[in-house]
Amino acid sequence: MADHSYYEPFAAFCKRDNYDDVFREALDELAAKVDFAHVKSCVAFGPGGGEQEIKLARRLMTNLRSFAAVEDDSESVKALLENYSRELHPAGVETSVVQTTAENWYSFTQ
Repeated sequence: MADHSYYEPFAAFCKRDNYDDVFREALDELAAKVDFAHVKSCVAFGPGGGEQEIKLARRLMTNLRSFAAVEDDSESVKALLENYSRELHPAGVETSVVQTTAENWYSFTQ
């Protein structure tokens, strides 16, 4: 596990860029080209607080039933769990989080 959380410094950095705008435009382009309606489950590695992954899921994966994450940073895991509860649980999406590195992850039955 990480000794120091990168969640707050990364959030501060993101306030200074236009990543949200670029990501939103990319989602629009992707939505016009690819049909994700068949996707029922998704796993994200290193999603931080999961803000962008949740936007992707809500916008493109309309039939999503389960969303899993592998995240090493403890503060990011806290934010991810809060974001899952607020954004995905009301939509009926089952969620799970494993706090470990991608290299050490082997399944969600840990």
